[in-house]
Amino acid sequence: MSELRVEHRRLSLLGKIIRVVDDGETHATPGMLMVDPGDAAERASVTADARALRDQQQVNLDERYSGGWAARPTSDGRDAWAEYVARRSDPVERQRQARNDYLRWIYEHTRDNTLAVADHFLEAGLTFLGDPYAMEDLTRAGKWLADRGLIEGPGADQRPDPLRVGLTVKGEDLVESGRELHSEAPQAASTSYTFHAPAQVAHNSPNVVQMQTNDASKGAVEIAAMLDQLTAILVPDEARRTGEFAAQLREEASGTARSSRFREIGDAVMKAFGTGLGGALGSAVSTHTNAWLGTLV
Repeated sequence: MSELRVEHRRLSLLGKIIRVVDDGETHATPGMLMVDPGDAAERASVTADARALRDQQQVNLDERYSGGWAARPTSDGRDAWAEYVARRSDPVERQRQARNDYLRWIYEHTRDNTLAVADHFLEAGLTFLGDPYAMEDLTRAGKWLADRGLIEGPGADQRPDPLRVGLTVKGEDLVESGRELHSEAPQAASTSYTFHAPAQVAHNSPNVVQMQTNDASKGAVEIAAMLDQLTAILVPDEARRTGEFAAQLREEASGTARSSRFREIGDAVMKAFGTGLGGALGSAVSTHTNAWLGTLV
């Protein structure tokens, strides 16, 4: 199981603990949080996740000699849950991820040159930050991919997306290249990966980056904002290190703004995210950071 999926599962447990306490209980016990209180394997998994949340200082955990325990959320835990919920509610990021997940799912289910049944995607257990995809996610993703010539298949008047679906040559090439949509797009694409900061990857080019300021300090603050977004999807140790990069960039930008220090921090960011950490978001951060480093004098 991927680290991100484990983190989503733990955050979902944190949300359950918060709901139990907010509903009036003094604390949450394993039996309140489990689907089947008699399932030993589920109990062991829930207990391990509760201990991980305790280690991250997101819950206070009172363990008993009997093997039972009681959990209450900390203020850090409530903050982490609120941030997680806000990120799951971002419709733009949800659609971007749905398109990537759907494209790869089609690739994996049409290897024998048959068409896949589109609605079966919703039965695959795929989620956006732990929240299962809905029919609206599927139809919007299918229409977007079909409009851009990445998938094809017969449809119906009442649906905007193909009902039975397969990849086009263009879609298959995209998946097999290892690229993700909205990150480093191929030359013919008309999409871009846009952060909630004043910088974005240039349209129609994987190699050109538009930075909306030539000021080194402002560029540093832009990259810090991108790093802040990444912390929401990384496991705790990686998120902590990413947050430190953001803080260092802001500190230097608000102080002496030394090019040598900016380069030192930028090189560390490149080293961290040039290896694929953070997926498409991490790749875009790496691209932006590299462009910013090139502007330093």
